[in-house]
Amino acid sequence: MTAKSTQKITLRSLLKGRKFYWLLAIVLSIATLFASIGLLSTSGWFITAAAIAGLLGVEINYITTSGLIRTFALTRTATRYAGDLVSHNAILHLLKDLRVSTFRYLSSYRSKLHNSSVNSIVMTHRLVIDIDRLDLFPLRFVLPWISSTVIVGLVTFFIYYVAPSLLIYIIPAVFVSWLVIPILSFVRGTRLAKEEVILSEYCKEQFVQSLSLLTPLLIWKTWSFQQEKLDQLDNNRLQKNLQQQNFNSFIKMLQDFSLAVALIGGIWQGVILVNSNMLTVPWLLGIILGVMGLVECLSPLAGSFMSLGLSILSRDRINELIEKNEEKVDTGTVEPKHVESLELINISGKIPNALNGPEQISFKLNKGDILGIRGPSGAGKTTLLDLIAREIIQTEGDILLNKQNIDTWNLKDTLGYLQQHIDIFDLSLADNLRIGKKNASDEELWSVLKFVCLDEWAQSREGLETSLGEYGAEVSGGQARRIALARLLLANRSLLLLDEPFAGLDKKNIELLYHRLLNYAQDKIILIVSHHDLSIYGCNEYWVE
Repeated sequence: MTAKSTQKITLRSLLKGRKFYWLLAIVLSIATLFASIGLLSTSGWFITAAAIAGLLGVEINYITTSGLIRTFALTRTATRYAGDLVSHNAILHLLKDLRVSTFRYLSSYRSKLHNSSVNSIVMTHRLVIDIDRLDLFPLRFVLPWISSTVIVGLVTFFIYYVAPSLLIYIIPAVFVSWLVIPILSFVRGTRLAKEEVILSEYCKEQFVQSLSLLTPLLIWKTWSFQQEKLDQLDNNRLQKNLQQQNFNSFIKMLQDFSLAVALIGGIWQGVILVNSNMLTVPWLLGIILGVMGLVECLSPLAGSFMSLGLSILSRDRINELIEKNEEKVDTGTVEPKHVESLELINISGKIPNALNGPEQISFKLNKGDILGIRGPSGAGKTTLLDLIAREIIQTEGDILLNKQNIDTWNLKDTLGYLQQHIDIFDLSLADNLRIGKKNASDEELWSVLKFVCLDEWAQSREGLETSLGEYGAEVSGGQARRIALARLLLANRSLLLLDEPFAGLDKKNIELLYHRLLNYAQDKIILIVSHHDLSIYGCNEYWVE
C-alpha cells in the first residue's frame, strides 16, 4: 500500500475550467438585466408621456422611442437565450468533468463504497447527486451576484448623474435589498438545505433497504407498517422542502418591501426636487422605473445563499468520501501472463447490512480446474465471487493468485466476472457481443453463440442483427445471461467467475454447456455459482454453509 495526497474539491476550482464560457455567460447576463431594466424604464416612460401628451394635445416623437423599446426587447430576448445556452454548456461540461474525475479517482483507489454504513447503491446515487449540486455555486450564486452587483452599480451611477441628492433616499434601501437581506438568509437557508438533503438521503436508504427485505416483510405481513413508515418519512421530506420554499418566498418579500421603501423615498424627495425645478418629471420617472426594474435583478439573490449552502454541503460530503479512500491498491503495473493457481486461505467477509456471508473459506485451484459453488440461498455464494473479484474486501484471510496476494496483480485483462446484474444494451446482438471483442468476425460470433446454446434462437430471429431492446427487454433473463456469458468468452479471460450461467436451460443443455466450459477451461480457472447440481457431470463442488 502507498500513501497518497488527497486532491480535494474546492468551490473556486469549479470556475477554473472553461473560463471564457463563464466570462461570456456573465457578460450576457449583465446585458440581459440591463436590457430588461431599460425596457421597463423606456416603455413605462413612453406610456406615461404618450398619455400626458394625448391629454394635452401635444405631439411627441413616437418613432425614436418605439425603436429604442424594440431594441431593448430584442436585446433582452437574444442575450437571455444566448446566456442560457452558454451557461448551460459550461455547466454540462463542468458536470462531465466532475463525474469523470471523481469516479476515475475512486476507481483507482481502494473503494469504501461497499464498506459504508449505507447500501452501496444509495451511496453511489448520493455521490452523483452531490456532484450535480455543485453546479449551483457558479449558476445560482456567482453568476447572479456578479450580474446584480454590476447592475446596482450602473443604477447608482445613473441616479448620481441625474440627481445626486436622491441617492441618500434610494440607495440605502436598495443596498439592504441587494446585500443585507440575502446575507442574513445564509444561516437559516443553509440549515434548511442541509436538513432536507439529509432527510432525502435517509428516505432513499430506507426505501432501498425495504425493497431488499420485501419478501420477508410480505411473508410476515408487516409490509403495511413499513409502508406507513416510508410514507411518513416522505411527508417529512416534503414538509422540509415546503419550509425551504416558504423561507425563500419570505426573503423575496423582504427584498420587495425594501425596494418599496426605496421607491417611496425616491418619489417623495423627487417631487420636492421637481417642485424646486431641480429635476424634470421625465428624469424622475426614469429613475423610479429603473429602481422598479431592480426586482428582476435582485430576486435571484433570495435563494443564492441557500444554493451556496447546498454546494458547500455537497463539496464537504464528496471530500469526506474521498478522504476515506486513502490507500491505493498496488495494481496496474504487473499483469499475470498466465493463471497457474488460485488459493483462498480462511477467507471471511460480507456485504454491509447482510445478515451473514462466507466464513473461513479455504480451497486451492490449479490451471484447468472448474469448481462449482453451492449452498442455501443467502449463504454468501455471490459474496464469495465478489471477494475474489475484489468488489468487496475480506475481513480476514488471504487470496493468492499464482502464489502472490491477488491485490498485487492487475486483473483488468485477466479476470472475467458474470455478475447477477448484467448489462444488455439497446443494440443489435452483434454489437452487444463485440463489446467483449471489438474486431470479432461474424464466424466467431456464431461460434460463441453455439457455445452458449443460443445459435438456433438467433437464427429464428434476425440473426446477428437481432435487436435486444433497452436493458435486454426483448430477451428472457436466461438468454440475457448467456449473451453476457458469450461476450465474456469472446474477451478470453484466464480467470472466470460465473454466477448462474445455466439460467433458463434444460438438463440436456446444462450438461452440454458444462462440458463445453470444461474443455474451454484447459488453460483457465473457472468458478461457477449455480443452484444446479453439477456433480452429476463430474464437477468438483464446494459447499458454502
